[in-house]
Amino acid sequence: MIKSAKAIAANTDLCSAQAFLFNEEGVYLVLLISGTGDDVFTKIRQLVVGLKDNFFDNTESIPNRLKILLEAINQELKGVDELNILLGSISANILYLESQGRDRAYLLRGERTLPLVPERDPDPSGQLISGYLKEGDHLVLLSQTLMTHFGENGQALASFLKTTDELLQEELDELVRNNPTLDPVSAIVIDFNPLEKAPETGEVEEPGLLENVENLSSSPRFKISRAQLFSKIIARLPQTRRKRLIIGAALLVILIVGISLSFKSKGQDLKHTQFEALLTDASSQLSQAESLKDLNPNAARTNLGKAQDDLKQAKAILPKDPQVDQLQKQLDQNQSDILKIYPIAAWPVFLDLRLIKPNFYSKNLAFYDGKLMLLDDTGNSAVLVDLSKKTNQPLAGSEQLGQPKFISLNGDSAFVYSSDKGVFKIDITAPKPTVAVKADSDWGQIVSLQGFASNIYLLDSVKNQIWKYIATETSFSDKQPYLKSDTKVDLATSKKMLIDGSVWVLKSGSEVDKFTQGGPDSFNLNGLDKPLKDVTTFFVSDETDNIYLLDSGNNRIVTLKKNGDYVSQMTSDKLKDVFDFAVDEKNKVIYLLDGSSIYQVPLQ
Repeated sequence: MIKSAKAIAANTDLCSAQAFLFNEEGVYLVLLISGTGDDVFTKIRQLVVGLKDNFFDNTESIPNRLKILLEAINQELKGVDELNILLGSISANILYLESQGRDRAYLLRGERTLPLVPERDPDPSGQLISGYLKEGDHLVLLSQTLMTHFGENGQALASFLKTTDELLQEELDELVRNNPTLDPVSAIVIDFNPLEKAPETGEVEEPGLLENVENLSSSPRFKISRAQLFSKIIARLPQTRRKRLIIGAALLVILIVGISLSFKSKGQDLKHTQFEALLTDASSQLSQAESLKDLNPNAARTNLGKAQDDLKQAKAILPKDPQVDQLQKQLDQNQSDILKIYPIAAWPVFLDLRLIKPNFYSKNLAFYDGKLMLLDDTGNSAVLVDLSKKTNQPLAGSEQLGQPKFISLNGDSAFVYSSDKGVFKIDITAPKPTVAVKADSDWGQIVSLQGFASNIYLLDSVKNQIWKYIATETSFSDKQPYLKSDTKVDLATSKKMLIDGSVWVLKSGSEVDKFTQGGPDSFNLNGLDKPLKDVTTFFVSDETDNIYLLDSGNNRIVTLKKNGDYVSQMTSDKLKDVFDFAVDEKNKVIYLLDGSSIYQVPLQ
């Protein structure tokens, strides 16, 4: 019985070290192939599917088969740089190795460690080594990148060479986690405990020093073509015409069934090869994602996505294979950590709004510099909350504000848009509303208000414009269009506007537009694990490094860089009940408003 395992880690599209292990009728084929270049991972993977069939279908001696494979690999991977190849086969108790490059093979026999591939510069012609294996032998094949990592550390190499088949992938994954800049690595381990006895041709004591047994082959695998077999049987048929016809027809049926079964067997072999390749690829991509999650989060998420796609394809080929379930569990366990998904464990109440006054109910809040402003648009009143003191003070009531719809807070100034009276400005140090901008019949439909740098901005969804009012010494200027005349934009479905120097607009369909100096600015979502479903509100300011989207359809708050790159997300079923929120990055907290309460949760 031979126990074996292969493992790879840290592979990328541009740099790859891969391991393959196949077994047919007790004959083993092992391959280590590594190199660099465009799409090298896929090139190697696709090549090996054909190599396996070529090896096992070939009737020549195993040494010749390995030479043919080596030539084929060099031919197909001409454009690959730093190409290293180590091929091996085990038949009965004979080991054959064909090497080119700096990959290494070691044999652990008893207390001794025997190097089987000498250290030398890459040789395109290859080098064949062969000899007998003994019961209890432990064979290890290492990519040159692993050898480079161990370098002069003989103790670390010796320790790794003792790795068991069950722990091989775990050892490589741990190695990559502890060395994030490590190049792709691959390895194969084989424990030789044969059921069959060695042929009585004399035992070679030291495979590391063995005579070359290039001409020694295992028991020949005699093959005869179906046409030859059919001819031989026909020649021995009875001579009577009737019997010959009957037996001939029966043989024809048997031949057709045999051909059908042969094709089916070939198809099954191909399926298993594709399955193993996809599973290995998925495992490698997951390992890469784990190692890059902090150094390069975007690349880690890309690797995770590839792992999920590969596993999905593997599952479609062999849905009941236990390896699929095992890798799926690994993906599920590591996904949250790689994607930085943080569940909101608790919702401590920061302020019960009924303590402000009975029946106070708010769906809108504004935040700036440690203060929250709340609007009760049913009671037509606005309140300011000092977060550090947990105190609140009324800013204005319905007698002054009329029918307030939107609020904004900027510095010491609070702003309120009233659909019947215009825009009020309130000095929060001495609350007294004054009309800053009178209601304008030229407005279409004002859907959002923002104060920024002492100026006032109104989002008009009907006129497809953002009106800007510039602060003067005593009041504000007439309205001016913020968007340039050549800026093409559709604001008909706009829901909310915020400003951090640039103007951000949230529209239906979870779309976010960004404008800078009156023109469109680049903002493209990148790295989300799943699409936005229903963004109901968002938060950004000149005090934040990021932008935050409340994706109510997925019960999460998504954190993005201001260029659209994904950072993290916080999740909770209760987020579907949140109307508005604000983020205090300085103190690392989020304030969540559900209408009757404000909750304070840690920012992750």
